[in-house]
Amino acid sequence: LSVKKYFTKERVGFLVLAFWFILFSSNANAIDVNTVDTMIEQFRNAAQTWEAPLLNAATSLFWLLATIQFAWAMIGLAFRTNDMGTWVSTIFNQIIFIGFFYWLLTNSATFARSIVDSFRQAAASASGSSLLKPSDFFIAGWEIVERIFDSISAWSPVDSVGLMIAAIIIMICFALICAFLVLALVEMYIIISASVLLMGFGGSQWTKDYAVRTLQYAVSVGAKIFVLQLIAG
Repeated sequence: LSVKKYFTKERVGFLVLAFWFILFSSNANAIDVNTVDTMIEQFRNAAQTWEAPLLNAATSLFWLLATIQFAWAMIGLAFRTNDMGTWVSTIFNQIIFIGFFYWLLTNSATFARSIVDSFRQAAASASGSSLLKPSDFFIAGWEIVERIFDSISAWSPVDSVGLMIAAIIIMICFALICAFLVLALVEMYIIISASVLLMGFGGSQWTKDYAVRTLQYAVSVGAKIFVLQLIAG
């Protein structure tokens, strides 16, 4: 049971990716490492095409829930009081509530993108490095491995075996970090574009938590990338 718990699908996938990098990379130029960056750009471009149709669906959902929310508030108010001041304050609160969440809906993609980008820029500023791409991890790891291979000598077989093991472990670590960053960036682009639909639930006080959690999730993804950028720096 402990073995099954340790070797989850995600960890097995990371290990496969790491060994693939090691086996098929005789040097840093043996494969086009920029392919990973290109793949991420394709995810970003594809995800951006989702925003417009999802925004239309989210807007329809939002106004449906907002209508139910406003009608329910007015019906409840009609049974409770005839005081004009209470009516005015309730209507004003409903307008503020609906208007605020509609503003969040129309700008949700921009807000999510800004949240994640601010985390990345903060990490780059703190570590004194530029915004690193996933391929940068692999290139940096391979440069270390090349220096280790240069130190291997047939006259010192024991030391050479130890250096080879160290090189493999280092390459696996860098490949895993590369894989983590790839997943985090892909998750970021999907969240930025797909979360627009969930923001439509902000039209009602009963479902607004779904919209709030969407922005919270964007913060968690940004924090994940923030940590990875710091490690890279």
